[in-house]
Parts: sequence; C-alpha cells; structure tokens
Amino acid sequence: MLTRNNGQTIGKMVMNIRVVKTNGMPLTAGDVIVRYIGYYINTALYGLGWFWAAFDGQRQGWHDKLAGTVVVRAS
Repeated sequence: MLTRNNGQTIGKMVMNIRVVKTNGMPLTAGDVIVRYIGYYINTALYGLGWFWAAFDGQRQGWHDKLAGTVVVRAS
C-alpha cells in the first residue's frame, strides 16, 4: 500500500504523515519489505528500535534506517 499511495497507509493519511526515501526517490516494494522486517527487529530487541526514534536527529527508528526512509508531514 505504501508504494501505491504516495507513502501512506490509511492510518498515515489520518495522521497526515507519509513515508519517503531519504534520497528523494519513490518507495519501492523492496523498501517497504525491509521497513516491515525492521518492525520485528525493533520489537524483538525490547522495543529499543522504536525508542531510538525519540532521540535520533531525523526521528528515524531502526526500521527507517535499514530501509533508508523517513516519516514526514504530508502536504
């Protein structure tokens, strides 16, 4: 869904945010899969990957760092 809807799921649309590549390129299916796998890594390590985003300069969790993505406000 992220690759077809400008980096937004239904929940992201409601929150007025979207996922973009850090290099400005469109998301690919591979990016989305890597990001999704990163969700499990974040959670498996006692949630540290999620917590990391609160202190990261770009507000990226480990799943974003793995996939080269960032969450931004949708315009």
